[in-house]
Amino acid sequence: MKDGFIKVCAPSIEVKVASVSNNVKTVINKIDECYNNGAQVIVFPELCLCGATAQDLVFQSKLLEDCLDGLEDIAESTTGKK
Repeated sequence: MKDGFIKVCAPSIEVKVASVSNNVKTVINKIDECYNNGAQVIVFPELCLCGATAQDLVFQSKLLEDCLDGLEDIAESTTGKK
Protein backbone atom coordinates (compact mmCIF):
# COMPACT_ATOMS: atom_id res chain seq x y z
CA MET A 1 0.00 0.00 0.00
CA LYS A 2 1.44 3.35 -1.03
CA ASP A 3 0.12 6.56 0.47
CA GLY A 4 -2.89 4.66 1.84
CA PHE A 5 -4.03 3.42 -1.58
CA ILE A 6 -4.48 -0.10 -2.89
CA LYS A 7 -4.09 -0.80 -6.59
CA VAL A 8 -7.20 -2.61 -7.85
CA CYS A 9 -7.52 -4.22 -11.27
CA ALA A 10 -10.86 -5.10 -12.87
CA PRO A 11 -9.91 -6.65 -16.21
CA SER A 12 -12.40 -7.13 -18.97
CA ILE A 13 -12.07 -10.51 -20.62
CA GLU A 14 -13.65 -12.15 -23.64
CA VAL A 15 -15.72 -14.99 -22.22
CA LYS A 16 -16.56 -18.00 -24.36
CA VAL A 17 -19.91 -19.39 -23.26
CA ALA A 18 -19.66 -22.85 -21.64
CA SER A 19 -15.93 -23.09 -22.45
CA VAL A 20 -14.69 -23.20 -18.88
CA SER A 21 -11.16 -24.41 -19.65
CA ASN A 22 -10.62 -21.58 -22.12
CA ASN A 23 -12.03 -19.01 -19.71
CA VAL A 24 -9.88 -20.33 -16.85
CA LYS A 25 -6.74 -19.91 -19.00
CA THR A 26 -7.82 -16.37 -19.86
CA VAL A 27 -8.45 -15.53 -16.19
CA ILE A 28 -5.07 -16.94 -15.12
CA ASN A 29 -3.30 -14.94 -17.84
CA LYS A 30 -5.07 -11.75 -16.74
CA ILE A 31 -4.24 -12.42 -13.10
CA ASP A 32 -0.56 -12.75 -14.02
CA GLU A 33 -0.71 -9.57 -16.09
CA CYS A 34 -2.42 -7.57 -13.33
CA TYR A 35 -0.11 -8.98 -10.66
CA ASN A 36 2.96 -8.07 -12.71
CA ASN A 37 1.60 -4.52 -12.99
CA GLY A 38 1.35 -4.18 -9.22
CA ALA A 39 -2.32 -4.94 -8.61
CA GLN A 40 -3.10 -5.94 -5.05
CA VAL A 41 -6.75 -6.77 -5.63
CA ILE A 42 -8.08 -8.30 -8.86
CA VAL A 43 -11.80 -8.68 -9.52
CA PHE A 44 -13.58 -10.38 -12.40
CA PRO A 45 -17.20 -10.27 -13.62
CA GLU A 46 -19.63 -12.76 -12.19
CA LEU A 47 -20.04 -15.97 -14.17
CA CYS A 48 -16.86 -15.29 -16.14
CA LEU A 49 -15.89 -18.98 -16.03
CA CYS A 50 -19.07 -20.30 -17.65
CA GLY A 51 -20.48 -17.21 -19.34
CA ALA A 52 -23.47 -15.24 -18.11
CA THR A 53 -25.48 -16.05 -21.22
CA ALA A 54 -25.23 -19.82 -20.70
CA GLN A 55 -28.83 -19.69 -19.42
CA ASP A 56 -30.09 -23.16 -18.46
CA LEU A 57 -26.64 -24.69 -18.93
CA VAL A 58 -25.63 -23.30 -15.53
CA PHE A 59 -27.92 -25.91 -13.99
CA GLN A 60 -26.01 -28.77 -15.63
CA SER A 61 -23.85 -30.64 -13.14
CA LYS A 62 -21.02 -31.08 -15.68
CA LEU A 63 -20.67 -27.33 -16.21
CA LEU A 64 -20.77 -26.69 -12.47
CA GLU A 65 -18.11 -29.35 -11.87
CA ASP A 66 -15.94 -27.80 -14.59
CA CYS A 67 -16.29 -24.39 -12.91
CA LEU A 68 -15.27 -25.82 -9.53
CA ASP A 69 -12.26 -27.55 -11.13
CA GLY A 70 -11.41 -24.27 -12.84
CA LEU A 71 -11.53 -22.41 -9.54
CA GLU A 72 -9.10 -24.94 -8.11
CA ASP A 73 -6.76 -24.37 -11.07
CA ILE A 74 -6.94 -20.61 -10.53
CA ALA A 75 -6.26 -21.02 -6.80
CA GLU A 76 -3.24 -23.23 -7.50
CA SER A 77 -1.86 -20.77 -10.06
CA THR A 78 -2.04 -17.91 -7.56
CA THR A 79 -0.51 -19.75 -4.61
CA GLY A 80 2.36 -17.75 -3.19
CA LYS A 81 1.38 -14.44 -4.78
CA LYS A 82 0.91 -11.64 -2.29
